[in-house]
Amino acid sequence: MSIAEATIERMPVGAAHRRMFWLLGAGMLIDAFELFMQSGVVASMVHTNFTGTGGVAQFIFATFFGLAIGSVMSGTLADRFGRKSLYQFNLLLFSLATLATAAAPSFTLVVILRFIAGIGLGGELVVGYAIMAEMTPAHCRGRWGVTLGLLVNCAQPLSAFVGAWFLPAVGWRAMFVVGAVPALIVWYLRRALPESPRWLERQGRTAEMHEVLDALWLENTGDAHAPRVAPASFLPERNELPWTALFGRHRLGRTLFCFAIVSLILASQYGFIGWVPTLLLHRGQSIVHSLTYSAVMAMGAPIGMLIPIFLVDRLGRRTVVATASFLAAAVGIGYAFALDAPAWLLVTTGFLEVLFVQITANTVLAVYLPELFPTDIRGTGFGASTAVGRVSAAIMPYFVLFVLNGFGSFAVFVMLASVLLLLCLLVLAVGPETRRKTLEDVEREILAGVDLSADHKHAKSPAS
Repeated sequence: MSIAEATIERMPVGAAHRRMFWLLGAGMLIDAFELFMQSGVVASMVHTNFTGTGGVAQFIFATFFGLAIGSVMSGTLADRFGRKSLYQFNLLLFSLATLATAAAPSFTLVVILRFIAGIGLGGELVVGYAIMAEMTPAHCRGRWGVTLGLLVNCAQPLSAFVGAWFLPAVGWRAMFVVGAVPALIVWYLRRALPESPRWLERQGRTAEMHEVLDALWLENTGDAHAPRVAPASFLPERNELPWTALFGRHRLGRTLFCFAIVSLILASQYGFIGWVPTLLLHRGQSIVHSLTYSAVMAMGAPIGMLIPIFLVDRLGRRTVVATASFLAAAVGIGYAFALDAPAWLLVTTGFLEVLFVQITANTVLAVYLPELFPTDIRGTGFGASTAVGRVSAAIMPYFVLFVLNGFGSFAVFVMLASVLLLLCLLVLAVGPETRRKTLEDVEREILAGVDLSADHKHAKSPAS
């Protein structure tokens, strides 16, 4: 057991964890607000003739292409230069680009600036979830991860309600200012957050690691020094070619599995969320009704984030993801039938769809994905997986547009439900279980060549 691993596992969860949670979460909440608000913003742009329906796909594509680039860059650079420098850079980049977007005179410039903001947006979530996983002990890591996801995804209903109130009154430009200014404030407040002790240990920066661990221990317990443990008995050498390591003999299956599950969940998530207001407009709803219905549906997001807090450390990641994605697929078919139903049924079905999709997305992105890569390449693996997923999300609007124009709204939601069903089957077939294992335990299994499809059968479940 490594020094950082042993100390973090022994450390009581306390004030240091809560401070990190709130400061990381605040930046990630604003990041997600910027991301989720795009559905209302582009609907407003269409409504005011700033762009046409085709501009919706361009805006979403630019956002997700930037997210993909930012995920890869930040993940790789976070493994090389540390977690802290990257999450600060990302927050500053998207804040400044978003402020500039509010003043952009043309839709072309809006798309370019959205791509730049997307780079910062993409890196913020990757590094934030990774460092939270590295700072919490195994027995409650899942709970902290999905609680962070709950905070982050409160941005979905927040952006929807702010948009429903703000957009008709003052227009889409003000929405960018609303997101950018708080982000600059959080960027200033986060300067005092520590570097990841696990990352410092892997870089051979032992003195700095002990300083961070002592500071965390003091903040949590009041004792000046964390207890010293024996030197590491398991500490792989740092890999100088992390991209190569992702596709090594023992890691290839797990890497491809991560690429696949993130692609499926993000394509379905943003295929639904990003298009609902526009599809409702397409079926004759007013801009006010469309945004209001979307806001009520979006209330499923925080509830969907709350539910896995009580499940992921008890039932396991694999069970939660498979069950929620199956239910999301079933409700998605129901939503397709509800498109011409009374408003209450349409909104209720949409609410449930958002709820189950967010249970799936939060468990995958906030907990499951950071656990499936070792510390040396956690940022790179998380970033690469998220980038592949965001490319899928960037391409999905064009599939949606093609299906919408060729077959109608009903077919769009059937297609999205099929994607979720495929995710369910993939996780059941080859999904590993990481519940109650330290991050180093998971890494040992990878290096020992544990079969991916059999992982969940041999998962340990020690008591809390």
